[in-house]
Amino acid sequence: MAAILRKVSKAKQLLARRDLLTLLGASLLRPAMPRCAGFAESKTSIPIRFALQSIPFQLETDETLKAPHAPATMAGGVAVFDYNQDGRPDIFFTNGANIATLKKDLPKYSNRLFRNDGNGVFTDVTDRSGLAGTGYDYGVAVGDYDNDGYPDLFVTGVHCRTLYHNNRDGTFSDATVKSHLDSWNDPDYGHSGPSPPDGSPSTTTV
Repeated sequence: MAAILRKVSKAKQLLARRDLLTLLGASLLRPAMPRCAGFAESKTSIPIRFALQSIPFQLETDETLKAPHAPATMAGGVAVFDYNQDGRPDIFFTNGANIATLKKDLPKYSNRLFRNDGNGVFTDVTDRSGLAGTGYDYGVAVGDYDNDGYPDLFVTGVHCRTLYHNNRDGTFSDATVKSHLDSWNDPDYGHSGPSPPDGSPSTTTV
């Protein structure tokens, strides 16, 4: 009888140890969830829902089926950055131009800056910001080149480049000449020549 009791006791100890290891392994495999102050864990999960909010912008490449051109395949640069340092990401779009002159001679070709007002609302602040542009733009990069704490923009385009300095008041200034980027040429890939007098796109020397 004593032997039977010892076997039963040993079996209970093994079972308890096995359950403990199972619980320990489950706790290690379970991903740790970050806890925030005042956060109460709920058994019912709240799904994340997305709603479509349109922005009044349309990319204009000035391309038609009768007049296809290479720049149309490159246009459409986008930068998401907090230009006014209010903690909300704003959106900047580059845009094309009249392909015959490479100039933004109509409002539809303007680059666009949209300020994030929160709650999914964006306001077009292009005119005030000074980022409308002048040429056929297709690329943009964000960086604080002068380390003043505000992001600046470098916009690239067909035979042109523009460095915009963030003035920290919602406006930007063209700093291309001041930074000596107006006459910079790539030593490996050549340079862009001036546009011919007939208004057709200029060639690139390689």
